[in-house]
Order: sequence, then C-alpha cells, then structure tokens
Amino acid sequence: MKKLILSITMIFLAFAFTACGNEANTEATEANNEEVNNEIANPWIDCANLDEAAQVAGFDIAVPDRIDGYPNTFIQAMEKEMIQVFYSDKDLEDETYSAILIRKGFGDDISGDYNEYTENKTADMHGVSVTLSGNDGLIYKALWQQDGFAYSIGADKGIDEALVNDLVESVK
Repeated sequence: MKKLILSITMIFLAFAFTACGNEANTEATEANNEEVNNEIANPWIDCANLDEAAQVAGFDIAVPDRIDGYPNTFIQAMEKEMIQVFYSDKDLEDETYSAILIRKGFGDDISGDYNEYTENKTADMHGVSVTLSGNDGLIYKALWQQDGFAYSIGADKGIDEALVNDLVESVK
C-alpha cells in the first residue's frame, strides 16, 4: 500500500512540475511575443522615383538628379509626412559609404541629426534664411523653411558652404 501511495505521489509531483514548467514556458513565450509585437514599425517606404514618393507623402520634392562624388540615389517617403533622398558614394550596404541626405517635410528640425556642432550660423541663400551647423569649416546640417515646408540637408562627412548653397537653390 505504501508503494502505491508513493507511486501516486510521484506521478502527481511529476505532473505538477511539468505543468509549472509549461506555464513558465507559456508565460515566457507570451512575454517574447509581446516584445516582438511592441516593436515600432519602420514608417519609411522605399520608392522607385520621386513621383512615387510624392504619392506616398502627399506633396512633391525637386532635388538634383546627381551630386558630384555621390552617384547613387535612394528615395524613401513617410506617408503624409516626409520625403528623403540619399545620395551616396557607394552602395548603402557598404559600411564605408558617405552620404548626403536631403529631406522635405513638416516640422522644425526634420534632419534627424541631433549632434552638437562648434560652428553654427545663419546665411541668406537665394532669399532663404538657412541655419548651417558644422565643424572645422564643413557643414554637416543645413535647415530652412520655405512655402510651408521644412527642409534639411545632412552630410555625414561634411560638405562646403558652396555646395550647400547650390543644393538650397535646387531643392524645392
């Protein structure tokens, strides 16, 4: 009789441990699923051309076809909010690429660049007041407002003010 009671107790304990283990695994799985489901979706939509970007954003943008030294172009748009055009010296998958990023959208500083720069000034470029930020004579960020839109130019390696001036003139 003792053996029967001991056997039943052991079976009961085995089921209890298994059930607890499954519950813990279920809770862990649910927690992992919550983490996955709580990730923020990428709001950027890759676009084949500027017309497609304009359809996504609800407004158009005029940018140069090419920038010397940056032969690759990549276009993205955020629905009803912003268009961005990357000009890169190499493929964007190449970790050593250098890029110039032009954005048009709504807001104040739409650049996404929140670095501190030692040189900050405002310049009049083609009748527009442009805020220039950079270091060592190079511009890394340019911001301006025109016709109800915000614009930005970002250059990860820095560019000279003459190029910024040319870009401000051509970006609409």
